[in-house]
Formats: sequence, structure tokens, C-alpha cells
Amino acid sequence: DFHKKTNKTEFTAVNLNYHVGKFYVDCDGKKAGSSAILTNMLGESALLITDGESRKIKEGEEVDIISLKEFT
Repeated sequence: DFHKKTNKTEFTAVNLNYHVGKFYVDCDGKKAGSSAILTNMLGESALLITDGESRKIKEGEEVDIISLKEFT
């Protein structure tokens, strides 16, 4: 599950994985705080987009992302 603290649109770094025709995201290993922003963007990352209405995203829910990795 993902819990958002504000009522504003946010972009959060997440891990992006592709398995059996579907994309999956998680926050495993991602750090909180402004000093971790660039570190969180390394590897197979994406940005999770949460609008002002979203406060909690349950595991398994579909989400909007911006991929930072090119898939061929």
C-alpha cells in the first residue's frame, strides 16, 4: 500500500518491473527525504503520479506512471 501525505498532485519515484505482459511498481528500497531524490531515480525507475484526490493506493490497484526506462 502507498500512503500520500498531502492533497496535492505528487510524483514519487518507484521501481518498475515488467513480468508476463504487465508492469508492476513498488517502493522497495526507496528512501524518504529531499536528499534521496536523485538516488531514488537510479535503476529501473518510474514516477508514480498521484493526484490531489488520492490519499491511499492499495496493493494491486492500477496507477498512472511515467517510465524512466526504455523497454524494447
